[in-house]
Amino acid sequence: MCIKMNDESQINELYSMLFNESPDSDTLKSLLKVFHEHDNSMDYLEDNLRKSDKFKLLSEKLEVELGVAELYYILLNRKPDKEGLSFFTNQIIEQNKSLDWVSESIKNSAEFKSII
Repeated sequence: MCIKMNDESQINELYSMLFNESPDSDTLKSLLKVFHEHDNSMDYLEDNLRKSDKFKLLSEKLEVELGVAELYYILLNRKPDKEGLSFFTNQIIEQNKSLDWVSESIKNSAEFKSII
């Protein structure tokens, strides 16, 4: 039982590191199964998680957030606030907007016009 808890805690830690959240109980059971089926290899499990659709979506979101943040630094000379970052990221991911659209939106903002 102690070994099982150790496996669970290692898997929880890995999942939390990759996704910034804890796995639900069904996900944890599934990950434990994969872990045990592959000789208790944490490397295999990490590779498997990094190849998952969830990780790909997270990576894409991070890439978009970095692009939006870069525009804030270039155009407004500051880091984005949470609301702005979230809004523009969602517009790109969910509404198929582009970084060019974000740039134009920032350039049309009162804040940008007040600093040029």
